[in-house]
Amino acid sequence: MPLLLTLALIVVMYLSPVELFPSLAPYRPVLVLSAIGLPAALMAGVLHRFSFRAPQIYLLLAFAGALAFSRVYQGWLGGALRAWEDFGPTIASFLMTAIVASAIRRQKALALTFVAIALYLVMQGALAYHFGYREEQFIRLDWQMVGEGEREKTLKRICGPGFLNDPNDLAQNLLIALPLLGAFWKKRRWLRNALLVLAPAVWILYGLLLTRSRGAAVGLAVMAGLAVRDRLGKMGTWVLSGLLAGGLLGANFWGARVVSLREGSISGRVDAWGAGLQMLKESPLFGIGFRDFTDRHELTAHNSFVLCFAETGLVGYFFWMGLLVATARDLELLARLPATDTAQEQVRRWARTVRLAFYTFLATAWFLSRTYIPTLYLLIAMGVGLREIAHQNGWIKLPGLDRKWLVSTVALQLVSIALVYLTVRLRWMQ
Repeated sequence: MPLLLTLALIVVMYLSPVELFPSLAPYRPVLVLSAIGLPAALMAGVLHRFSFRAPQIYLLLAFAGALAFSRVYQGWLGGALRAWEDFGPTIASFLMTAIVASAIRRQKALALTFVAIALYLVMQGALAYHFGYREEQFIRLDWQMVGEGEREKTLKRICGPGFLNDPNDLAQNLLIALPLLGAFWKKRRWLRNALLVLAPAVWILYGLLLTRSRGAAVGLAVMAGLAVRDRLGKMGTWVLSGLLAGGLLGANFWGARVVSLREGSISGRVDAWGAGLQMLKESPLFGIGFRDFTDRHELTAHNSFVLCFAETGLVGYFFWMGLLVATARDLELLARLPATDTAQEQVRRWARTVRLAFYTFLATAWFLSRTYIPTLYLLIAMGVGLREIAHQNGWIKLPGLDRKWLVSTVALQLVSIALVYLTVRLRWMQ
C-alpha cells in the first residue's frame, strides 16, 4: 500500500489532473495523498526497521525550517505556515519515497513511473505540436522583435502541466528519465532492449528536440560524459561532453536561438543572477523570504543555486548544499560497492543510475529555478533508499555529517556564489 500511494502521489504531482479537471481542485488530491500516504509509509518503515539515520532526512527538515524562518525573519509570522503548506507535499513525497525505495524492486517501480510520465508528456506535447490538441496549454511560442513595436513568432516549443509548464522545465524532467530507463538494459538481449529501452529513449529524445531547450542540450552532453566516466576517466568525460555539446550546437538542436551573454533571454537571466546577489547582500543570513524573489525582480532567478541563497540566505543555502553534498558522497561510495553477489551488484548499478540522474539534474538546475520542485528530492530519496539497503545488509558504513562533509559544503557554497558573481561581472563588462 505505501508503494501504491507513493506512486499515485508522484503521478498526481507531475501530471496535475486538476488542470484537466478543475472540479478536482477543492479536493486537493496532492494534499490528500500526502496526508494518507505519509503515515502509511512511516508505519511501514517502523515495521520493517527502517533506520531513519540518513543525514539527508535531517538536512531536508532543517532546510524546510529555514524556508519557514525566512518568512518570519521578514516580519510575516503566518508566512511560516504558508511555507510549510507549500513545501509540505515535497517533504511528504521525499519521506515516502525514501522508505519505499529501500528495496530494489521498488526502485524499479519508481523508475518506471518516472519513465511512463515522461513518455506520456512527450505524447501530449507531440499531439499539441503537430495536431493542435490543447495547443494553448502545451505549446509555448518564442517571440522576436522585428521592428519598433512589432514582433513575430519564431519557435514552437512543447511544455507540460503544473510545475513543468515551461519548455526548459519539461526538458529537464525528460532528461532525468533517460538514465532511469537505461537501468533496464540487459546484456545480449537485443530485441528486448530495442523494444523496451531504445524505442522509448528515442521517443524521449524526440520530446527533448521539441522543447528546443538550450539547457537540455547542455544536460544531454553532461549526461553522456558522466555515463562513461567510469570507463574514460575525468579527461575523457570532459572531451566527450564538449564534443557532444559542439555537435548539438552545429546541428541547431535548439532551433534558431542564439547562445551568447548578449542574447536577450540569456542576458536577462544573468541580470536576474545579479539581482540575486544583491538580495543576498541585503539579507545575508536568512534571505529575503521563501517565494519572494519575483516580488523583488521581474524575472525568477533562472538558477536554482541563486534562488536558494537569495531567498533563504547563507543559512538555508548551507542546509540545501549540505543535502546535495551528502547525497553525492553516498552515491559515489555506493557506485563503487564491490559486486560480490547479485544483491550488491544491483545496488551498485542503481546507485550509478541515480547518480547519473542526480548530476544531470544539477547541471540543468544551474540554468533553471528548480530549488523547491519534487524531482530533486525524489532522486535524493532514491539514494537514501539505496543507502538503507546497504546499511541493513552491513555491506558498507556510510559517513554522516562529519568534518569532511562540513568543509565540502562550505567550500561549494563559496565557489558557487563566486562563480555566479564572475558570470555577472563578465556580462556587465560586455
